[in-house]
Amino acid sequence: MQPHPMDLKGLKSIYVATGGKHWSSSENWSWPPLTPLEEWHGVTVDSTGRVTELNLQANGLKGKILPEGLGLLTSLKQVNLEGNDFMNAPLPASLGNLTSLYSLWLENCGVELKPDSASNTGSSKRGAEPKPKKAEKPKPSLRCSTRDEVLELFRAAGGKGILAKDRPALVKVYEALGGPGWDRADGWCSSKPLDEWFGVTLDDKGRVETIYLGFNGLVGRLHDAGEGGLGELGKLAKLSVFGNKIGGPVSASALAKLTRLNYLDLEENELRPLPRAPDCPPLECKTQADVRRLFKAVGIDDAFARELKKERQKEKERQAKEARESRAREEASARAAQDLEDASALADLKAHSASSGGKPSKAAQKKAAEEAASMLAREPLELARLAEGAHRPGWVVATGWARPSDFRARKGVSSLWDQRLSERNGS
Repeated sequence: MQPHPMDLKGLKSIYVATGGKHWSSSENWSWPPLTPLEEWHGVTVDSTGRVTELNLQANGLKGKILPEGLGLLTSLKQVNLEGNDFMNAPLPASLGNLTSLYSLWLENCGVELKPDSASNTGSSKRGAEPKPKKAEKPKPSLRCSTRDEVLELFRAAGGKGILAKDRPALVKVYEALGGPGWDRADGWCSSKPLDEWFGVTLDDKGRVETIYLGFNGLVGRLHDAGEGGLGELGKLAKLSVFGNKIGGPVSASALAKLTRLNYLDLEENELRPLPRAPDCPPLECKTQADVRRLFKAVGIDDAFARELKKERQKEKERQAKEARESRAREEASARAAQDLEDASALADLKAHSASSGGKPSKAAQKKAAEEAASMLAREPLELARLAEGAHRPGWVVATGWARPSDFRARKGVSSLWDQRLSERNGS
């Protein structure tokens, strides 16, 4: 069984980047390979010949960073690099390519969690007040044994590069269309930002908007590139892969998910001929209407319509959610303002009680301010006692500072204070 080109490229990159000649054991690691990959030290493959496990624990690997080549081993499920020396290395963003990875052991090998700059909560503007820092979360374990633990580790390492939403889909396109043999594949499957991958541009939210790979040596089936690849690029507006050797039918169902596609060029490939119909458009569609006509001609228009309906429904739900969140923020702001007013008034009441009338002392005011917030939760009877002590019964209700749920809506509170006043005046 021939090794997969991506696995060979990835393993060679790991070997070179970590000083393979000086490993404790590099049995059968050679290029070109002289033995099957499953006979290489630390390598396990599945029934299709793809590398699924890499165990190079305490094997003398050294480097300034974890090897980028890990990101090319896209079928990896388990990785163990513990006991090596990577000199305070961060996690490379290319690890985000490994969507099947559930076991990642990196303890005692020098790996350090270094969040990227985009995750900094402080303000970069000169003179601006820095935003308050959130309480630090405990660092996740560097020995992960579940997919959730792996994702938590990726998030702790910054996340924006490793967990870029469209990264796995682009890797799938690269894998399905012979990426290792492309004429140009600068940046693909690496830790570089997606907009530095050759032929890829992003929108202002970091989603893939354009792919231009014309005359670039692409080889494979359009259907294979669509499932889990092109079909997951929900914001893709322009796709040009003319002049390659892409085969199979145009009716790849995954293309029907591209509801924002307004330019599509599949000319000069090896695709199955289109139906002979007078209104059948060419394989270069320059408008969304042309794209729709092409999809109709190859029988995926109904699927496209369903996806378009889903997309519109999601947009409505998103807008409704934003409206709810906006209302919730406004209500929370109003409650916070009311609480502040409550605390201020209660502080004044407490200060008057502590000073037994007249102008409250500074010490009384300070003490009142410190106790105000906690006293808001006390029962009305306690506040009635304070009001009586300050010789100002009924003042709380009269000034209207109290929240309705605490006082004004409670039956009998005002009459209770009036009763206390009558009892005091009659004594």
